[in-house]
Amino acid sequence: VMESNGSLPIQGGVAAEHDGCPVRAFLSRAIEPPAPQATKQALEILRTIGALADGERLTVLGKHLAGLPLPPQLGKLLLYGEIFSCLDSVLTSAGCSAYRSPWVVPVDSHKRSKADKARGAFGLGAEGSDHLAMVRAFDQWRDCKRGVGGGSPWRFCDQNFLSPGTMNMVDGMRMQILSGLRDAKVAGNLRESSMHCSAGVVRAVLGCGYYPQIGFLKRMLRELQRNSKNKMRPSLMTKRGETVRIHPQSLASKRDTSNDAEEEA
Repeated sequence: VMESNGSLPIQGGVAAEHDGCPVRAFLSRAIEPPAPQATKQALEILRTIGALADGERLTVLGKHLAGLPLPPQLGKLLLYGEIFSCLDSVLTSAGCSAYRSPWVVPVDSHKRSKADKARGAFGLGAEGSDHLAMVRAFDQWRDCKRGVGGGSPWRFCDQNFLSPGTMNMVDGMRMQILSGLRDAKVAGNLRESSMHCSAGVVRAVLGCGYYPQIGFLKRMLRELQRNSKNKMRPSLMTKRGETVRIHPQSLASKRDTSNDAEEEA
């Protein structure tokens, strides 16, 4: 767990400050100390997200994150969601990212095409954002579950190629995370913490919260395929300068970037 999100070092940082020594030195005195390389990677994550200052001391943000029962990066995302009053949407994105995508990918090519269209419909106006598309799908599913509009949540999932089990799991995870935020006195009334869930605000908060797991959209020629035009297919350049392909199921992979400028995604 520590290697991937820095949870142990940030908790150790609180104890280390009381002990008057750097986090790395404090952790090395444990009965079963973590591997040095793992500690180094985890501390780098904390520095990158602004939780750790010079001398391996926790910043103000780091101290807030240490008080949350969540991995530091997820905690930062949710703190930003609370600060910018878009917590409801951020909870959904966090739940889907922590569990799995709710979209069903049929084996049959005809149904797969219909599933792609259904997913794309949720992404209209979302600038190719899978996160925003999932938030919209969840919001509409929740309305059906609450009886708004008289729709059936099962029928909604069936028509839009969504997994009912995953939607219910994400719903439960949202409530668990929200409960942790309330226990930490970070969040209160969800409605009051979600007054500005516009696409632009949510997209900006997700970018801040998921940093450094972001990249810049690049333009790349789409390979010539049978019965296909030669279009531009986007790729991503990571923070390290590496160029990576976008998963074909992602809405971002459907964008034609022939005339687009590079942008952060």
